[in-house]
Amino acid sequence: MPGYGPDGDRFTAVRENARSWRTPLVTTEGTAGGFELRTGDRLEARCQVTADQGVWPAIWTWGRDVAPGRSQPGHGEVDVMEYHDDHPRMLELSNHVRPGDPAYLDDLVTPGRWFTLACLFGPDSVRWELDGREVYADGRGVGSGWRAWIIVNLSVAAGRWGHRSPAPTAAGSPGAAGT
Repeated sequence: MPGYGPDGDRFTAVRENARSWRTPLVTTEGTAGGFELRTGDRLEARCQVTADQGVWPAIWTWGRDVAPGRSQPGHGEVDVMEYHDDHPRMLELSNHVRPGDPAYLDDLVTPGRWFTLACLFGPDSVRWELDGREVYADGRGVGSGWRAWIIVNLSVAAGRWGHRSPAPTAAGSPGAAGT
């Protein structure tokens, strides 16, 4: 929905000092009505990413504990998408609830162009669509009792795991937008 991002529709990271960034995160955890996704739900987001060095936008889920002190498998996490500027046309899609191999799909997005990403959280397969076309199904699913909050955030890569950290002179990055 337009206007729900930290800067209206944009997620912007701002450098606070040489070693620290202020980055946005929006979640449905703790919201009025206790909104959660459940097995069978479909999440759809209209997105735009940039190739600014060091950006790491993501849409993902996080689940509540199934009992006090007992977390869901994989903490209910499904990475609807992760994006890194060092592979500017690739999205990373993964299911941590019933883990398999994550998908690293190239030639899916173009920095600066809008796209619509959808994810169906099925009991036996999580399915991802881009602009109305299925691009990946994991064949694993989230099971029948899964429930999770939505998280949308823009992180800054620290230069680990092969991802580029921002240039030392970078003051901030628009990183991603969504509606």
